[in-house]
Amino acid sequence: MSIRISREAVELDRTTLGIPVLVDKITCEADWVAVINRIKPHTEFSGDIESGLIKMLAIGFGNHRGALNTHQYAVKHSYRVAIPEIGTAILQQLPVLFGLGIVENACDRTANVVAMSPPQFVTEEKRLLQEARALMARLPVEFLHLLIVDEMGKDISGSGMDTNVIGRLMVIGEPEPTTPQILRIYVRDLSEKTYGNAIGIGLADFCSQRLAAKIAALPTQINCVTAMTPEKARIPIALATDREAIATALTTVGPIEPWEARLIRIKNTLAMEEMQVSEALMDELKGRRDITPIGDLEELVFNTDDNLPPIFQHQRQYDRQ
Repeated sequence: MSIRISREAVELDRTTLGIPVLVDKITCEADWVAVINRIKPHTEFSGDIESGLIKMLAIGFGNHRGALNTHQYAVKHSYRVAIPEIGTAILQQLPVLFGLGIVENACDRTANVVAMSPPQFVTEEKRLLQEARALMARLPVEFLHLLIVDEMGKDISGSGMDTNVIGRLMVIGEPEPTTPQILRIYVRDLSEKTYGNAIGIGLADFCSQRLAAKIAALPTQINCVTAMTPEKARIPIALATDREAIATALTTVGPIEPWEARLIRIKNTLAMEEMQVSEALMDELKGRRDITPIGDLEELVFNTDDNLPPIFQHQRQYDRQ
């Protein structure tokens, strides 16, 4: 058995809207094709079909040229039109044998795996998207003065930070979410596995200077331009220390005292099983059955260099079912 990889894409056809149908050259020569992907809410639009098997066909099967093509026509027609239009056209052109749709829970664990035949792709995706949406992680409140995100990266979300979590989209032609409302976002670092790709940094208001120093310009540029979102590469105000960044951010949220600030700190938008919350949120969260306090209120602790220590993560065994 061998693994064959190609960067070449060939045009198989045009859709009813005149959109080119581009597919990897080696894939076009295959006897059979299997399509596998997570089915989940997309980070750039909402619709009946978002991120899943149809999106994998429309964007993943065409290499860089196909991905660029889909995103370009999404600017013209919207994602909710372009992705199903291109994906279903590819489905009809290729010898697709089956698909596997994977749904994950709020702890980033597999919750469901569904095998389906090609005629079931659209109806099953719509059903599984609603299942995934119900399971996805969310912040426990709808309004914050400040969200502190310890790390962002392509390995965490296609947009660096999951836009469904932070309530910011920044996509041409798409309305901004109404909830949650987060006045300021401070991002402390890039994840190790993003390898300098800082797509989504433009969604933040502040970042650390150490994060800014790690940004790899070329992969960030390629990713943002391919996705038609150059805005997401804009570098926010970069500050020297966490203490300075938090203090500066809180001066921009209105006439409130620091102890009145509604503040949450998370590791990243994919790991939100545990988070730190400010005293101003305690009464609102008290007594909720979906929240378990794991510590007492304490002062926000900084190291001698005025940076925060790693966020405390308890080790727990989660139900994988």
